[in-house]
Amino acid sequence: MKKILLVDDMSEVHEKVDPIFRGGFDSANDLEEALEKLERGEYSLVITDYHLGDDAPSGGLDVINSARKKGIDSILMSREYHGEEAITAGAVGFVFKKLFLDTYGKRN
Repeated sequence: MKKILLVDDMSEVHEKVDPIFRGGFDSANDLEEALEKLERGEYSLVITDYHLGDDAPSGGLDVINSARKKGIDSILMSREYHGEEAITAGAVGFVFKKLFLDTYGKRN
């Protein structure tokens, strides 16, 4: 069964999304973990943050690139606008993290 991979270094994001997808997603907390899971697993969608910690300030773009190479759609989210970078890297969309959290956080 294919799943969604959520990549973010903020536990708040994982906590707010968990009830929405009802366990139908896998998560990664950093770039290295995300790339390992993409290599091993089958995903239908990747939702990734742009900034994945101090070691990977634009790590989300690396996640998108890796997903694209495997034929997996991805969406970038960030507190700042990185939509053009996301699309150039191969993402199918971009969403502001605040909008993402506000929208899904209301369902908790």
